[in-house]
Amino acid sequence: TDADINQYVNARNLDQNLKNMTETERVSKLDHYIWWFSANKRSSYIVRNNGRPEIIFWHQVRSVNRQQYLIGGWFVCTASVSGASAFFALNAQLKMTDAAYPRVPWVAIINKTNKFVKQLNIRHQFRNVSDVDSWSSVAQALFPSFSDNIFDIYTRN
Repeated sequence: TDADINQYVNARNLDQNLKNMTETERVSKLDHYIWWFSANKRSSYIVRNNGRPEIIFWHQVRSVNRQQYLIGGWFVCTASVSGASAFFALNAQLKMTDAAYPRVPWVAIINKTNKFVKQLNIRHQFRNVSDVDSWSSVAQALFPSFSDNIFDIYTRN
């Protein structure tokens, strides 16, 4: 719905989300709607708690050199989201993608300072591959604003 699309951009533009992203500039609602209806290839979901949006997560399949990869992310909708909700959202997302894309590896880039998300992903069988040169070019192709000075690369097969 329009409310969901607005919730997505509002959450994406929260300072606590922007500080961990590759694209750190706020997006206007007009630009967001243009992207949503013309270029968006993501599957997006809203996790609600007692009817209130808590977390938005998304994923999509992208190709680099004829190899498919899953990428994704999530945004909190308010400052008061619990770690348990984030664990639930990632767990649900991985169950979905494991069923739909059983042989497609995940590539995640995580801000070096975001210890919570690193631990969350490690608990879900992601492994750090930042020191493997071949992954840097894949990460750069999947995330054009990727910088290995700011982000670590994690994969999950």
